[in-house]
Amino acid sequence: MENETSFKNPVLEMMARRDRERKLIKERNQRDRREKSELEGIDYFDSIFDKKVIEIGTRFDTLQPGGDSILMQEEFTSIAKDLQELQRYFTSSTIFLNDHKIQRCQNIINHLVTKSEERKARIVPKKKFGFKNKPAVNQQKTETKVVEVEKESKQKTFEWTDAEKKNLVIVLNSDKTNNQDLTFKDMENCVIIIRGHPGSLQMSKMKNCLVICNPVARSIFGDNCKSCTFSFACQQLRLHSSTSCTIYLFVTSRAIIEDCTEIYFAPCAEVSDDFENNLKLSGLDGSVNNWENIASAPKRFYKSSSVLFSDGKYEITLDQRKLKTPKGTLFTVESEPLALAIAHEWNSQKETIERSRMMLTALSNTVIDNPNNLTKLDIINYLLSYAETDTILFHNEAEADLYKLQTDQWDPIIEWFNKRYDTDLKKTVNISPPVFPSGAKMQIAKYLQSHDMTALHGIQFAVETVKSVILAFACIDRFITPEKAVLLSRLEEEFQLGHWGRVEWAHDLNQQDLQMAQNSALIMRIMASSITVAEKAGEVIRDIMSRGELGVVDKGLNTDFDPQTEADRSSQKCIIGSLSKQYSKLKIIGEEGATDLSNVPKELIINGMDENFLSQYKCPDSFINITENDLCVWVDPLDGTSEYVHGFLEHVTVLIGISFREMSIGGVIHQPYFKCAKSGKLGRTIWGMKELGTGGYTSKKAPENKFIITTTRSHSNALVQTTLDSIRPDDVLRVGGCGFKVLQLLEGKAHCYVFASPGCKKWDTCAPEAILEADGGVLTDILGKHYSYGPNVEYANKTGVLATARHTNHQDLLEKIPDHVKNKLNA
Repeated sequence: MENETSFKNPVLEMMARRDRERKLIKERNQRDRREKSELEGIDYFDSIFDKKVIEIGTRFDTLQPGGDSILMQEEFTSIAKDLQELQRYFTSSTIFLNDHKIQRCQNIINHLVTKSEERKARIVPKKKFGFKNKPAVNQQKTETKVVEVEKESKQKTFEWTDAEKKNLVIVLNSDKTNNQDLTFKDMENCVIIIRGHPGSLQMSKMKNCLVICNPVARSIFGDNCKSCTFSFACQQLRLHSSTSCTIYLFVTSRAIIEDCTEIYFAPCAEVSDDFENNLKLSGLDGSVNNWENIASAPKRFYKSSSVLFSDGKYEITLDQRKLKTPKGTLFTVESEPLALAIAHEWNSQKETIERSRMMLTALSNTVIDNPNNLTKLDIINYLLSYAETDTILFHNEAEADLYKLQTDQWDPIIEWFNKRYDTDLKKTVNISPPVFPSGAKMQIAKYLQSHDMTALHGIQFAVETVKSVILAFACIDRFITPEKAVLLSRLEEEFQLGHWGRVEWAHDLNQQDLQMAQNSALIMRIMASSITVAEKAGEVIRDIMSRGELGVVDKGLNTDFDPQTEADRSSQKCIIGSLSKQYSKLKIIGEEGATDLSNVPKELIINGMDENFLSQYKCPDSFINITENDLCVWVDPLDGTSEYVHGFLEHVTVLIGISFREMSIGGVIHQPYFKCAKSGKLGRTIWGMKELGTGGYTSKKAPENKFIITTTRSHSNALVQTTLDSIRPDDVLRVGGCGFKVLQLLEGKAHCYVFASPGCKKWDTCAPEAILEADGGVLTDILGKHYSYGPNVEYANKTGVLATARHTNHQDLLEKIPDHVKNKLNA
C-alpha cells in the first residue's frame, strides 16, 4: 500500500498526461481517417449502384414487343437476377448509408422491379392457365405487444424491416420472409421470431433481444449487439463489435467473429415444426454444422512454405499454393530477406496457425491491402503529430537521479537527430510540451516523403512500438540497435522498477508487446499462476515422500479405506494459499476441505507466473473480460493418494481445474514423478485451455489395430465390469487417478477412459476435462452429459465418467453402455 501511494509523483503524472495526450491525438487522427474512409466508401457505393441501375435501365429499353417470346422470357429472368443482386449489394451496404440515401436507393430498386413487371406483362405473352386471385386479407389491428407484420403493399418505400422498437414481440411469417433480405436496427428488449427461410438477415444496435430465426439461405450479419440471445441457421455468420451474447448456431461455413467479447456458442436446435423443411428449402447442407469451430485457431493445412521469385517480386508459397492477403490479393514483397523471414514464420507454426506470432505477415498484409485506405499524406501527418509528444523529449529535473539518467541516455540521441535531419528540437524539463519548430516538421516530412508506402507502414509500426519518432529514426539509420531503442523507450519505467521495485499496475502492460498485453487478462494470469504453483506442489509431495513422514489417516467418508497424507494436506495449503494471495476474490474448492489461510507456512506460498505461457499464448477473445467472481477453481492436491501410499508414484498427479459459468475451460496436470528422458529431472506439467490449445506434452493417436480402455486400478465394481464387457475392448489398462487416466488418452496409450461408478468428484475431472477437450477429446458422464463445475454444485460425479480421445467416437461408446447401467447410475 505504501508503494502505491509513493508512485503519485510528478514523473508518473507527467507520463500519464503524456499518454492521454497521445491517445487524444491518435483518436482524433483515427476519427478523421474513419470519416474519410466512410466518405470514400459512400462514393464507391454510389458509383457502383448508379452504374448497375443504368445498365438495367438500358436493357429495358432494348426490349420491344414482337420479338422471340422465349428469348424475351430468358432476358426478363436475367434482369430479375440482376435486380436481386442489386438488392443484395444495397442491403449489405446499408450499414454505412444514412436514412435518406437508404430510402432513395430502395425507391429506385422498387421502381425498377415494378417497371420490369409492367414491361414483361406487355411484351411476354401470358400463359393460358393461371391461378385465381387470392382473397384479400384484411389488416388486423391490435394493441397487444405481439406484432404480426402486415402484407407487403404494391408501392413501398424502404425502411428497415423493423427499427427503433422496444418491448415488443415481433413475428414475421413465411409470406414476408421467404428469400427476402431482412434488416433490424435499434431494437431493445424485443423478441423477434422469423419463420420461413429468409435470404439474409442483418442486425445493428440490438440490446437485450431474443431472435429466433428459421434457416437463412445466405449470410447473417450482426453489428453492435449487446446482451442478446440468438438462434440461427445460416451459411455464413459474421458478428462485429458485440458483447455478452449467446448464440445457438447452425452454420455450414466458419463464422467470422470480430472485435467481440463474451460471445458464447452452442448448437442450434430445431426451433419450429417446419425447421427441417425450411432447412432444405434454404439450400443449406443439414449434415454440416461448424458451430464449435468458431473460436479455435485455424489448423496448419500445409507441410512447408517457400519463396518464389516471379515478375520481379517474391511470392510466398504454401505447398505450391500461392499465399494471398485477407482481401484475396496475391501476397508479394520486393525484398528477398523479408520474403525468407515471412516463409520462416509460416514454417514455424505448429499444429495450429498462431497469427499473433506472425508479425511480418500481418504487417505485409496491411501494406498490400491497406484496409484503412491510407495515403502517404495520412501516415506522414500522423507521424508528425506523434513527434510532438515524443517520449525522449520529456525530461524530469525534479528527480535528480532520473534526470541524470535521461540526460546521459537521451540527450545524445536528440543531438544526433538534430544534426542528421537539420532540426532544432529541444527537450522539456517539466510537463509542458517540448519546443517543436515548424521548420523541424518540414524537415521530418521531407524525409518521410522520400519513402514509399511500404516503408511508411513499417515506420509507423516502429514509432508506435517505441512511442518515439526520434528513436525509430535512430534505429532505421542504424545509429542504435532495435534492442537499444526498446530499452531507451522504457527508461523511465525501468528507473522506477530499479528504484521502487516492480508494481504490476504501473509497469506490466508497457513491458510486453501487444500479445503480452492481451495475456494480462485474468484467466491467462490464473493459468500461468496455476502452472507455477502446481510445480511447487509437486516439490512438496516429493519432499514429504523422501522424508518418509507420510502422516496417513483415514478420512472415513465411506466404507473403503480412504487415505489422506501429509502430502495431500501440505499440497493443498500450497496451492490454495498461493492462489488466494494473488486472487483474493477467487472461489477455490479443494478436496481436503476448507484451508485455514492464516496457518499456511510461508515456505509454501509462491507468487510467480509461468512467463513462457504468458509470452507464447494469446487470450481467447471470449475470455478476455472474465473477472474473479465469474470463476471457480477445483483443486485435487494429490490425485491418486492410494497409489502414492502403495508406491505407484508415476500415477500421482496434481490437478487444478478452472471453470467459467459452470463450464470447465482450463486445467493443469502436474506429474511430480515423471522423469525427463533428456535431463533426468523429475516433474512434468501439462496444461490445456478451451479455445486456446494445450501444452507440455506431445499428443499422440492410439493404436488402430486394437481398442484399449483405461479404467480404475483399485475401485472396480460390478457396474464398471459390466460396462467394460459391453464395450468389448482388446485390452484394459488399469491405472490410478483420474488425471493419470486422461493422460493415457492424450498420449495415445488408450482410446477411452470408462468409470461407470459414482466414485470420483468434481476436483478429479475439472482439469482433465478442460485439457482433454482442448486436445479434441470429450469427457462426459455415462449418460453423455457434461458436468457442471459452479461453486454451489454437488461435489460427487454420481453418474460416472466416460472420456474419449480425439480420434475416438464418443457417441458410439455411449450407445454401447447398457441402459440398465445408465438407469442404475441415474437413479
